[in-house]
Amino acid sequence: MRICFFIPLTLATVIFVAPPLFAQRIPELFVEDYAAREGMSFSALESTFRQEIELNPQNANGYVGLGTVFYEQRNLGEAIANYRTAISLNPHNGLAYAGLGAALYDQGNLEEAIASFRTSISLYPNNPYTYSGLGIALYDQRNLTEAIANFRTAINLDPTYAGNYTNLGISLRDQGNLTEAIANFRTSLQLNPDRIPAQNRLRTITENSLREAERRLVDYGSRTP
Repeated sequence: MRICFFIPLTLATVIFVAPPLFAQRIPELFVEDYAAREGMSFSALESTFRQEIELNPQNANGYVGLGTVFYEQRNLGEAIANYRTAISLNPHNGLAYAGLGAALYDQGNLEEAIASFRTSISLYPNNPYTYSGLGIALYDQRNLTEAIANFRTAINLDPTYAGNYTNLGISLRDQGNLTEAIANFRTSLQLNPDRIPAQNRLRTITENSLREAERRLVDYGSRTP
């Protein structure tokens, strides 16, 4: 199973979904003046980050930015190379590890992706989206207990993002906790009531998962003496 992550710049948000989990990109990688770059093309962003790196070759955030431009264009090899350069310049850059984890995951390197997410969390423990990314990777390993724990942490840090409730619900459903799974699917739908185009796939996944969990709960009840 392949799930695409987000690690957006300040470009328009695009959501990629692959069943059974829903993955949001990790937003707000850049917290300084990057908001002013909203609406810039990929080529303009790439040029901007390259200029910053040329002016200051030790600028780790410049490489994180450049890596993210390549990631958004699905050039995973270049993205990974730039995230690794950022880490070599600043081993304490948690955002670089978050980006590296997402790119490695999309490349299919699950073990190293998990290690990168864990390092990012150790350096930047209050980013809910990194916990979500780690939870998805752990889900792929069928480590449901730890995946569930990470989705719960992501929700505690940001209780407004519907996707984490869907992911938690799917994990709980697969673990056999149907009642709590249904509750989380319903919470996700409550947080995403309108069919905003970018959220349509999330809502569809959630609705389908809710119906499946409800069916299983009914089947289980019919078999219980």
